[in-house]
Amino acid sequence: MEELDKVTEALEVVERYEDYLFRRAWGRVLLTFGILIPLGFILTMNAQLLAQILDLPADTVMLLSSTMTAIVVFGLVILSFGSAQAARSKKSTDSSPGGVLHAAAIGLIWFVAFLSIGLLPEAFAQVSLLWATGVACICTYVILKLTPGHEDYNGILILGIALLVTSLPLLAVSEQDMAQYLALTIFSAAFVFSGLYAIATSSKKLGKTE
Repeated sequence: MEELDKVTEALEVVERYEDYLFRRAWGRVLLTFGILIPLGFILTMNAQLLAQILDLPADTVMLLSSTMTAIVVFGLVILSFGSAQAARSKKSTDSSPGGVLHAAAIGLIWFVAFLSIGLLPEAFAQVSLLWATGVACICTYVILKLTPGHEDYNGILILGIALLVTSLPLLAVSEQDMAQYLALTIFSAAFVFSGLYAIATSSKKLGKTE
């Protein structure tokens, strides 16, 4: 019985360590989104000005800024979760494909979310980023919740709801440029705060199991 208790305790330690790794990874990813994505949007919104400075066509500047933002953002996302998964593999003998499947599903959801931003009607352009990422956050939470043995991470659900709720007042802003900059400010503040909070509280996962 004593030996069984030791095995159970060891498994709980591994589980807490895995939750700690992924909470920190989520924090880094949210920070990346909160800083680089608004920057990419600002570069795109000012493509005409940059085109004059760089002596390039505006379409080329928009394509370059969008492509570079996507490469850097998703590269850092892969690096963050890849590092967490590598560290987890050293501590765990679980080789279940569940982690790969849920990661692929989440990646697809976020890809579709960002793709849909430009497909919404013009009347909702000022809130398209907040709506797309808000829905993606909620869908991500659902996938994590349904994935056996993986932390559900309530923070991503709260972030999604916050993005959707705070987007509503922007529908009353008639000035498109102002509304878009306000949306980027809300997006950045929400993601940066969520990322910092996730990193700051990740160490608590080492002390308890939710």
